Amino acid sequence: MAAVIKVINTPDGQFPKTFIRKGVVKAGSVESIKPVYLIIKDSGNAGYAIAAPDATASTAEVLGVATSTSNDTASADGTFEFVTGAALLVEIKAKTPGSLVSTMLYDQYTLDVTSGAYTLDQGTTTNGIFRLFDFDNTTDGNCIATLSCNL
Repeated sequence: MAAVIKVINTPDGQFPKTFIRKGVVKAGSVESIKPVYLIIKDSGNAGYAIAAPDATASTAEVLGVATSTSNDTASADGTFEFVTGAALLVEIKAKTPGSLVSTMLYDQYTLDVTSGAYTLDQGTTTNGIFRLFDFDNTTDGNCIATLSCNL
């Protein structure tokens, strides 16, 4: 399976502070949002959301993480569900596990999207959306990070 974003809790351990919302995606693609995709506000279409593209940074309005596949088509808008909260604790893979070091902890990093894989780009700290909290090792690159959402 491709690297994904998995919501595991909130930073204070109070999972009930998150909630499921319905979102709307603009027509033009087929099922453009999949579960575990990062969702941001569609800046080109008011009232719509999109799957976050590569290099998404803090300048994007982060809505949350998708929990369902959108039902959009080439000619019809679609809907989907996503989990959101003021801050989410997420599992995400590092883009380059071998370069993880303890001095990277607590810094903020951007999103990397490559061939459907969502990873934490620990090479880019400018305007990061993920704050690296922990990682397992430099082989697997399993990271724990916080993600702030714009509610």
